[in-house]
Amino acid sequence: MWVTNKIGTVKALGYIISQLIGAVVAGLLLLIIFPSQASNLGTPALASGISFWTGVLIEAILTFFLIFTIFGVAVDKRAPSNVYGLAIGLVLTFDILVGGVLTGASMNPARTFGPALVSGFWNNHLVYWIGPILGSVVAAMLYNSILLKKNGK
Repeated sequence: MWVTNKIGTVKALGYIISQLIGAVVAGLLLLIIFPSQASNLGTPALASGISFWTGVLIEAILTFFLIFTIFGVAVDKRAPSNVYGLAIGLVLTFDILVGGVLTGASMNPARTFGPALVSGFWNNHLVYWIGPILGSVVAAMLYNSILLKKNGK
């Protein structure tokens, strides 16, 4: 939303910080609930044979689908107001089914950061920042500049 000027910088930073704090709290709760899993706490990892840059590409594509869908059903005022939950949920399900075995299908740096900070499991951590940020920026800019602007919105 920040990239397309739908929210301001201060609000965007507030959302980012809130997500990171929430993810750390979630990681701490995971540690309490699953102390035997303290070595990674569900932190995503690349599958065998998936390189760093392939992981970045996969995460970028998965996140692109998610953000493009969010813009299409939740941001675009022309979309029906009662389908966005189902549409976003279906895309998340698809992304997890396709990408889960390859990269863990994080699609959000905070989702990876919290468990990584608590467990100390940082393997290929930048994949989960670079990929989702690139995918989300491309999806937001593409939807905003082509589909929203095209119809005078």
